[in-house]
Amino acid sequence: KIISYLNGLGLPKTSLDNEYAGFIIRAFRHDARSFYRYFYNRSVQNPPRIEAPCLCIVGEDDAITQKYDKKYKEWDNCCKNIELVVIPKADHYFINSHARDLAEIVNGKIERLSIN
Repeated sequence: KIISYLNGLGLPKTSLDNEYAGFIIRAFRHDARSFYRYFYNRSVQNPPRIEAPCLCIVGEDDAITQKYDKKYKEWDNCCKNIELVVIPKADHYFINSHARDLAEIVNGKIERLSIN
């Protein structure tokens, strides 16, 4: 079911050998546990916000980040400076399909920070 869920988010619908499918499922579960652990600990410990500028990069067609134009502002709880960048026509796995766009966004942000 996890693979089907990830296919719905844009994971290519190719046949996966058992070893690779197992890796993807373990990675998904690890990331989900880490996500919940991080935000639970933040709610209990109330640490200071991150000083470094944060960049929220989403794919325009990503089903998980629907309403990203409002949701990304919730990162204000964690970061003092959050910026939203949307990659047009990109789904959840844009690191594969839009790697060049992603690299340009990140490099551009680093260059702007270097100038200031």
